[in-house]
Amino acid sequence: MSNTAGDSRSLLKRGESDVSELSVSHRHSYHRMDSSQDLNDPAPSLPSPVPSTTATFEGDSAAGLGISNKRTSIQRVPVGSRIASMSSPRAVSSPFSTAQNSPLIIEPSKPLLGSPRNIYEGAMGRQAYGSEEEQDVTKGRDSVFHEDFAGEDDRRRMVDNDTLNDNEHRGACPPAHDFHSKRSSWVSISILGLSLFSTIFSGLYIFVPIWQPRYGHIISSKGNLTLSTASTLFALFAKTIEISFVTVFITFLAMLIALLYTTASDALVSPHLKFGKLEHKMIYGLAQASYGNPTFITANCATPVTRMMDPTYGGNACISIDYAGQAYHNSIAYMSTWSVISAGNGTSSNLAERPQAPGMLYDNTTVTGSWILRDTSDVTVAHQKYNRVINNISLAMPHAGVLAAALNPRNAILQPDDLAGLGQYSLQASVVSPVVNVLCINMNKTELAPLVYVTWPNATTTNVSTVPGQKMAWPGYEGDSQVLPGKQYANSTVVDDLFWWGEKYGRQPPIFPMYPIDYNTLTNITSPYSDSVYLLVKSPNTTDYTMCQMRSFVTPSCSTHYNVSGTAGGHLEALCEDPTDKMAYSKSTTDAPTVKSTDWRNVAAGWMLAVSLNTGITNSNASTSRQLSQFVIPTPVSGDVKLNATLPSLSEYLAVMVGSTLLSSTTLSTYYHYWNWTEPDLPDPVYLPFNASLTSQQYASGPTQRWEGIFYVPLLLVFVTNVFCLVYLFLRPGLVTDYTEPQNLFALAINSPPSQALDGSCGAGPRGNQLNADWHVKQDQTSGHVYMADGGSTSATPVLPQDYELRRRQATNDRSFTSYSKLSSSRSSWL
Repeated sequence: MSNTAGDSRSLLKRGESDVSELSVSHRHSYHRMDSSQDLNDPAPSLPSPVPSTTATFEGDSAAGLGISNKRTSIQRVPVGSRIASMSSPRAVSSPFSTAQNSPLIIEPSKPLLGSPRNIYEGAMGRQAYGSEEEQDVTKGRDSVFHEDFAGEDDRRRMVDNDTLNDNEHRGACPPAHDFHSKRSSWVSISILGLSLFSTIFSGLYIFVPIWQPRYGHIISSKGNLTLSTASTLFALFAKTIEISFVTVFITFLAMLIALLYTTASDALVSPHLKFGKLEHKMIYGLAQASYGNPTFITANCATPVTRMMDPTYGGNACISIDYAGQAYHNSIAYMSTWSVISAGNGTSSNLAERPQAPGMLYDNTTVTGSWILRDTSDVTVAHQKYNRVINNISLAMPHAGVLAAALNPRNAILQPDDLAGLGQYSLQASVVSPVVNVLCINMNKTELAPLVYVTWPNATTTNVSTVPGQKMAWPGYEGDSQVLPGKQYANSTVVDDLFWWGEKYGRQPPIFPMYPIDYNTLTNITSPYSDSVYLLVKSPNTTDYTMCQMRSFVTPSCSTHYNVSGTAGGHLEALCEDPTDKMAYSKSTTDAPTVKSTDWRNVAAGWMLAVSLNTGITNSNASTSRQLSQFVIPTPVSGDVKLNATLPSLSEYLAVMVGSTLLSSTTLSTYYHYWNWTEPDLPDPVYLPFNASLTSQQYASGPTQRWEGIFYVPLLLVFVTNVFCLVYLFLRPGLVTDYTEPQNLFALAINSPPSQALDGSCGAGPRGNQLNADWHVKQDQTSGHVYMADGGSTSATPVLPQDYELRRRQATNDRSFTSYSKLSSSRSSWL
């Protein structure tokens, strides 16, 4: 016995504390129960303060120690019960005494085993527990009043601390709140609400990029939302969905797709400028006058000079300045292009491959014309057929009214200004296009004589010319230029069939007062019953004179394209004679004819005077006339004729200069090949519809590049997951406390007993196999105390399945315990 006592003292020594004075091997917390007592008695008598024990058990290997090597059930004094004999201290005769009625004397001033963890202040006050050598052998039993005892050898070796701690913490920290939240609790309602919100909006966020809506005027600089506001709102909703999704789904899993959700939203859902599909629609444009109406054009010229200030010539002066300015602007742009070509290797003689006619509208929209009727423009073919230089050019310009229609609010087309100056769109209008035909034919002096006044018999001439031998017509020559009695048309010429003059064609030829000298031009704008104006040019490069006829008509073989960009500006273009062009006017209005204009000649007459093309009557040597004369195609001595690869032809240049009148003639004019009203102009404009196709940039959702389609995956997964979570939350009765949250885990760990599985880890943390220990949340069935214990076992102390985790048990009425057992349901789950 002395050796045994000595060993016991050495084993119970902790640090520098010597606790040998205490009989620590006494089982002060447990007392043997009379074997005669019926354990199945549903109402056993209360245990006596000092229970009796039997001195010797059957088969004891350590007689006198009071310990059996067989598993024997004894009664335990419940924790917190008051022991009357505790108040009367008694000396302990032997550390292993088995005498009855020998209560343990506890000295509060001397801690047992020298370790604070052996003293626990529970609900019933400060209490002391057994030594580290004591073993809780109740593990694996349903009843809290049963325990197993091992022999002395088993008692002396280190046992599973988890079992000890199970006894130590019974009733230590009963939960103040149920760890199961009912469906009616604010937590469950909040989570369900967040799940519903996240599901609806994540579904919307996957639907939006698939649908790819275009927001039109809703998101624009002048609309309800600007781009910055819209982007902020979309990002806010995306972040809200992301946070709510993480909040809801973290209850079930952590997931990588949450990290990509905002990025996916920015790529697919947030509005970006992007082109939509080509849409066919009806466009409405304002019309107030017929094509080429000179009175309407003059009256609508923008000038501060009112009719009261200059009732007769105010409008004419305004429109003349406009004609001159536009003509010079276009010619300068055209010459700049040709200067580059001339400095290089030249260009083609094929009209389709030569520079197109430029133009300008409202000082902010560039215009490009189109050469049409190119089968009649071949100079070589015409020379071979008629043995004459025939320069026949037809230029089609876009309908200027399309630009006004595109800007009209009725058509609701988003302009670049509506998109912070960054948007663009393309409008293809199925309308007629105005055309000017310039026909220039070289004629020698004799061939031209029937149309020159000074060559006629009895012509009145003057000799004031500074050019020797030149005859000049007197100022009143026009009164003498009358058709002979009995005739309807003026003198015939060898080129009547080329210019369509005479009785056969019903058109009068022009009459010029004299022959111009080199570098000079003369005009005729007064031919009766004519739809054309004429220009007579003398080039220094040939002995012949060149007669040019200019007239206009509208063609159904074109469509007008208007492209506008916030960075590049607007561009109006005529697309003509393209068999693949579905928006040509002839496709919208079948059998539409080409209609000549008789009004346009009056517009062209004002243009001719504005650019001073009649200064040759005084031999003024005007700069414009000089330049025009150098573009005449000379009559070859022999061989074929073709367009100069380094210079524009006279007809091309004239068409470019006069092209601006085509734009002014279509401003607020009809979009059709006819005019529906008897009056040439209306007091107020009316809307006329026409077919058009539109492709435009708007703020829209969806990918802007093909690779961004990969972001559909996180959007779809978030939505599907939200649907699953929402269904789950509707089907389950409530929520269970998540013990992996830091605050919950801390409270659980600090109220749990130490474990041998982590022995020695208090200083530097767990290492090696300690990281492989599995842990389970357990609950005391009597007090409801929840604590954490490792799930390991030893060969000496087998662990039963019910020890590992909380499960539903019939022996308890604790609802928390029953609720938490749902986490350990045996049902399989794909999660």
